[in-house]
Parts: sequence; structure tokens; C-alpha cells
Amino acid sequence: MGLFATAASKSKPFLAARANERCGAEARAQTETADRSDFACWSVAAELESAADLLWARVREQAARCGRRCLLVAHWGPGEGASTVAAALAARAAELNGMARICLADFDFFGAGLSKLIGLNSRPGLADVVADSVPPDAALVPTRWHNLHVLPAGQPPLGQKAACHFQRCRQLVEQLSLDFDWLLLDGPALRDHQNCSLWAGELAVSLLVVRAGEARKQAVAKAARILRLMDLPPVALALNRRRYYIPQWLYKRT
Repeated sequence: MGLFATAASKSKPFLAARANERCGAEARAQTETADRSDFACWSVAAELESAADLLWARVREQAARCGRRCLLVAHWGPGEGASTVAAALAARAAELNGMARICLADFDFFGAGLSKLIGLNSRPGLADVVADSVPPDAALVPTRWHNLHVLPAGQPPLGQKAACHFQRCRQLVEQLSLDFDWLLLDGPALRDHQNCSLWAGELAVSLLVVRAGEARKQAVAKAARILRLMDLPPVALALNRRRYYIPQWLYKRT
């Protein structure tokens, strides 16, 4: 099966700040109360909503064929924009289906890029849940979408300790998959941490995010191969920050 490639962004960020007074007031209120994520001041850029919707539709269709409702957003190296794509997909999924309960979780044990992106890098999260210092429910952060919650990476991120918590991470993914209709996981870079997503094997499908202009055929092929070996079948490929045509070797329709 070939990978379906879609342009995740045409030279602009997938998420755009909503610059208005109301949003500024909301941001100050969120900072003071610290009970919601900075998603209160972010939304998918209007001109990119169709790309996000197309990508989410593809993911849902292919995940349903595998009987899975969990998505690992994967990337080969730093700077691909995977955390931004994960946040955008979660936001659009919440908007498109207000009845579906969605969880966006930062399982990047090393970089915690998602938590930094939405201003939750100082909040309790995955690391605290794994250490049994905080229950999962207490670590979940609500957003401006009533049906979307975020699980931050926690402080400090697990880092190399993640290998010692394989079973606990797997149990947490299984639990969240039962508690929510959809679970989106932001994972670590495959180039540097090839085995750090094994805990999601057989539970999730994967979306591979690559940055336009930096995507090398060998790296993309190796990333897809690693995901398949971990039983995280790649169901789509998002070409982020695209300015030019999609290379023929990358663009394949099933």
C-alpha cells in the first residue's frame, strides 16, 4: 500500500494565532487560572482548514480499516513540524465532530515539543502519571473545545527513563483509548529514538510528517519501514510547509 501524501501547509504555519482583544483577554485569564491550555488562543489557519480536513478524513478512513482509534503522529528528525500538525488535526477533529471525545497526548519523551507549543510544558503530565504521582484524570487539561483534552509531557520529560516504563506507557494508551473516541499521540523523532514508540504497537496507526525541502527519499522510506516493523502502519504522509510541487516519489495514491 502506498502512502497518501497531502500538503499540510503551504509555507505558512498550520496553526494561526487569533489576534483580537477577546482572545487576549482569554489568554490572560488562562494564564492566571492555569486550568486550560493555550489552545484558547490558537486555531487552524483558515486557508489550511481544507488540508487538515482532508488529512483527518484520510486518517479516520484508514484507521477504521485497521480497527484502531489511536493515531501516532511520527517524524524522522527535529523540525519537521509534527507537533504543529498533531495540534491542528486534534483541533479540527474536535470542531468537525462535537460529539467525539478526543485526547491529544505528548508522548515525545525527549523534546516535549507539543507541550511547549501550546504552553503546557510546566504542567504535570505523562511523566507524573507514569511515576504514579498524579492520576491520569488530574493530568488532562481542558481546551476551548469542550470535547478536546490534552495530556502534557510532564516535568521533567521521561527522556531515557521511558525505556523502563514500557508497560506503563502501553497501559496508559490502552486506558486513554477506552476513555476517548480518538487518541492522538505526538511521538519522538524516529531518527534518534527508533524504539521509543514500541509501546503503541498494535494499538495505533501512524501519520508520518516530513518538512518540504528537507524530505529525503531514503529517510522517508526508513521511517515508514520502522513504523511498519513496530506494527504502527503509516496510513498517510503530511508534507509540511510545502511551497513547490510534491515529488513524484513521495506522492502516491492507494
